[in-house]
Amino acid sequence: MLINSKAQTLFVSTPKCATNAIYEHLMRDAEWVRYSGFHATKIPVHCADYRKITIVRNPYARAISTVFFAVENPHTQRNLAAWLPDGVTPNIIEFYNHQEHWPDATQTMTERHAGTDFDEVIRFENLHERFPGIDSVNATTHKPYQYYLTGDVLEFLNERYADDFRNYDYQMEGAAA
Repeated sequence: MLINSKAQTLFVSTPKCATNAIYEHLMRDAEWVRYSGFHATKIPVHCADYRKITIVRNPYARAISTVFFAVENPHTQRNLAAWLPDGVTPNIIEFYNHQEHWPDATQTMTERHAGTDFDEVIRFENLHERFPGIDSVNATTHKPYQYYLTGDVLEFLNERYADDFRNYDYQMEGAAA
């Protein structure tokens, strides 16, 4: 979480929604300071009346980014090694079934944002419009998310992120749409 007391604004991050890029971009201004954990969600009492902003992302794109981040990140590779052969992209459903050690990234955005009334919800897809000059940081390398949406994966993600599709006005694909 980042806080700008002078502007009475705080940024509440959502994993795999450009958090590193936002932190780097906003902290160029000395008024922004990091508060609590990287992905903290509990709003400090003294900030209850501050303007609150967050970022959301297409649930499919966020899910695929989560998987590839874990595969590419040395810290999570250790956890994946028990069930994922080297160099193999995990089955997305299997990946989610093994994510008890990383709940923030696999938690729905709706669960994560529960109880917080945001003044501004920015779409990841519109990030450059809202923050001109923002750099990509920590981006994963993979094909567009549509490439990975096989029937069973699509059904799984549609069910798991149904609230996110509805609450953040993203379009579901496939039979559930």
